[in-house]
Amino acid sequence: WIRNSLPDPKRFVNDFELTDPFEVALELPRGVGTWQLLIERCESGWAMLMLDDSDVVSFEVVSERPKSRELNAFVMDAIAQPAFGSPRKPESIAVTTKATQNVIAKSCATVEVEVSQRKMSRDERASIKSLIAEVSKHAFRSEPNDSIEDFLATPIVEAIWVLGVFRPPIWIESGATPTRHFLTLILCAEQGTILGHQMVPELPSREELASLVRGTMVAPAVGAPRRPETVLLDPKSSVLFDDDLTSKLTSDLPGVTVVPGDDSLKSAFDVVVADMLLAGSPVEQSFRDLEGVDDALLEELYRVVANFYRSKPWKMVIGDRFIRVVNHAWKTPERAACVMGQLGQSLGLCLLDDIESAQRLLKGDNRAMADGSVSLEFGEAFEAIPVDLWYQERMNWELAGPEAYPCLFRIGSALKPAPLTAEDVHVLIQVLPQIPRFLDHPVGETFEMCNEDQRLELSWLH
Repeated sequence: WIRNSLPDPKRFVNDFELTDPFEVALELPRGVGTWQLLIERCESGWAMLMLDDSDVVSFEVVSERPKSRELNAFVMDAIAQPAFGSPRKPESIAVTTKATQNVIAKSCATVEVEVSQRKMSRDERASIKSLIAEVSKHAFRSEPNDSIEDFLATPIVEAIWVLGVFRPPIWIESGATPTRHFLTLILCAEQGTILGHQMVPELPSREELASLVRGTMVAPAVGAPRRPETVLLDPKSSVLFDDDLTSKLTSDLPGVTVVPGDDSLKSAFDVVVADMLLAGSPVEQSFRDLEGVDDALLEELYRVVANFYRSKPWKMVIGDRFIRVVNHAWKTPERAACVMGQLGQSLGLCLLDDIESAQRLLKGDNRAMADGSVSLEFGEAFEAIPVDLWYQERMNWELAGPEAYPCLFRIGSALKPAPLTAEDVHVLIQVLPQIPRFLDHPVGETFEMCNEDQRLELSWLH
C-alpha cells in the first residue's frame, strides 16, 4: 500500500506527451512580455505567425483564412508547443484587428494572458509580409532542392556551418514498442540558427546526406542561398557511418570543405538537442544543468545507480517498509527510504525528504508524499526522461542493462515533477550503495558506514 501512494515518474513522462495544449498553458507560470500574433495572406494560403519581439515562436500555413477554432488552437500550441524554445506564455498578446482580439480573448483570459489591439505601421507591415513570405517558402518544402546547377549557382561565403546526425530519444509510436528516428541538423556556427533539418526512420546514406546539405544551401531556412567555405561534422556523427564521411561529403559539395569537429562542437550539439527535448519534457531542466553538478559527479551517479540495480535489493526485503537514513552532514539529517519492486511493480527506490512524511504514510496519510521526495524507477529506454537519456547516451554513462534505464527526478508539492538539486545527487550517491548492505545486515541492528567524508546510519523505521 505504501508503493501505491508513491508517485510514478513514468506517469509524468507518458502523460505529458498526451496533454492538451490548453491544459499545459494552464499549468505554466504567469508570463512576462508581449507577443505579436499576425495573420496574413501568403503565396501558399494564409499564414499565422507568433513573434516574441523579432523571434519566431510559432508559424503555420493553412489553405483558407483561419477560423476561430484554428486561431485559438494555434495560440495554445504556440504557448505549449512552440516551434522554438520551451513552453512558456507571455503576459499579453498583441493583435492587429478587433475581430482577432474578440476571437482569442476568452481562451487567453482563461490561461491568464491578456489580449490587446495594436495597429502596425506601413513599414512594419512590409517587414512582416517579407518575413512571412520567406518562412512560408519553407513550410511546404517536403524535399530539398538539391539541383547541382542551383547549388553551383550559390555564392561561396566566408562562413562555417555545422552538421550532425543523431538518433535522439524522440519516440515515434510504431507497433507495440515506440521507435526512434534519425535527426539531421544543419546549423550556422556564428549565429546558432537552424538552417536545415530532416527526420527519417533509417540512417541516411552519404548521398542522402549530401542531398540535404545541398538543398539547405540552395534554400536555407534563414537567409539567402549560399555555400559556406567550411562545414564541421559532429565527431560522434561520423561513427554512425562506415566510410570516410568527411572526404566523401567534400567531393559531393564542390567549393565546400567538410572537416571533423572537436569536442566543443559535440558539446554545442548536445545543448541544441537537449533544448529541443526539454520543449516537450515533464521536467524543466536536465540534472546535468544543475548548479554544483559536473559530468564527473554524474558519471559516478550512473555507476552507483547501475550497481544498485544489479544488487536487486527488491529481492532482499519483504513488503513495503521504510528505512531510516541518518547523516548529520545533510541539511535534513534524517530521511526515509523505501525499496520498490517486491511484488513485481516498477523497480526502484523512493527517498523521502524527512522522517515525519514517512511516519504519516505509515498512518495512511497519502498526502505526505507532497512534502517532497526523490523517486528512482528503472525501465526501458522509452520510459526514461528524454533529455537525461540523451546526455547518458552522448556521455556513455554506465547502465546495468536494457531494462535498467533510470527515471529519476524530484517530486514536489501536489505530486508535480520538479528538478533534482545538487544535494539530491550527492545524497543518492551516498545512500544507494548502502541499501543492499543494510538489507544483508542482521535484522534489528543499526547499520553504520563511516569514512573520512561521511557517517551514515541505517535502521528500520517503526
